[in-house]
Amino acid sequence: SLNGNMGFPSIGASMTGNVTFSNCTANCTQPAPVRFSLHGAIGAGGFQFVTDVDMSSDGTFAASAVFNSSACTGTVNLLVIQAQGCFAFNVNLWVGSSAPYGSLSATASASVNIQYWDASPWYAPWKWTWGSWRSYGVSLGASIQLSPFRICMAVMGKDLCV
Repeated sequence: SLNGNMGFPSIGASMTGNVTFSNCTANCTQPAPVRFSLHGAIGAGGFQFVTDVDMSSDGTFAASAVFNSSACTGTVNLLVIQAQGCFAFNVNLWVGSSAPYGSLSATASASVNIQYWDASPWYAPWKWTWGSWRSYGVSLGASIQLSPFRICMAVMGKDLCV
């Protein structure tokens, strides 16, 4: 088994990885099929890519990759209102030797977050402060899998599947 970590503080990036090659069961009391596992991740400034691969000498395998990112604008101050915009997306890919054999899904969301200058509490108008953030947004998604075949579209968390 090999483990590794690498950081790049000047750019806020990191990488991690783990590779295992074994024929042991949980306590290594008796031999099992030879198994190879790999896990890796790369991340920087809201971006992340993660992959997992698991293969066995008995013919079973599974591999997945996840790519996601998110970002928000800086806060814009308009006297008594503060606002910021945010965007995020996530893509998942999976391939394996058992059903559903393959799947792909993606989601995306965008939002505007708003905060008002307000008297807090309401009965003490001399105590002005920023109120709580309110978020207004939209989310979209799509997915497909092979066995059983299924395709879905999602708007605001409501799925329509065929």
